[in-house]
Amino acid sequence: MSGTTKHPGVQIVLPGSWWKIPVGDEDAATRAIHALANKVTNRKDEFARLRGDLRKQLTELADSARDGGADQVFLALEIVPGTTLPMSLALFWPDIDVLGSTPSKPESVIALVREALEALPDSAEYGDKEEATLGGTQTWRRSKTIEHPADGDVGPYETLIVDYWVAVPGSQRVALLTFSTTIPGERELLLQLFQVMVESMRWDDESGESL
Repeated sequence: MSGTTKHPGVQIVLPGSWWKIPVGDEDAATRAIHALANKVTNRKDEFARLRGDLRKQLTELADSARDGGADQVFLALEIVPGTTLPMSLALFWPDIDVLGSTPSKPESVIALVREALEALPDSAEYGDKEEATLGGTQTWRRSKTIEHPADGDVGPYETLIVDYWVAVPGSQRVALLTFSTTIPGERELLLQLFQVMVESMRWDDESGESL
């Protein structure tokens, strides 16, 4: 599956089957959420409550992502046939004050982004920080694990968050890809999967031609 954004023009190849929620457009997001809830429950009457709960949870997710500045959210339905992984990808277009409007080398852009983020109070929450050349541009990866205590019938669990800050070629902009999953025990395997997705990014110039 490929997801296309309206920003600098980028396509991301997502392995398997994913559901796109265009959170930047509230009406379109609502339609996508209702369609997914109907798909999961097959519109059966006996699943009406489950369908309502799912719509509520997805709406809260979409609202939170929108408030955080996300443009699109992708939910993994099936990575390989018969295997469902609890995984999501949110695509952001951060507006970072330290970046100007003059195009610069990807290495310079990421260096500025990294310096700005390392100065923020929450920087200590992130580990496994790595700068690398992926897919013809420069990226900076960092991750953190959030521990969730038991709540009622739900036992304690952890969420792995992995951020990829990606320099947009030929510009002074960055894209932020935030992966989230509740199976942090498979971290190394997941990092390989996330890297493949980041490397798949293809950018378009103003004429629409791929770079």
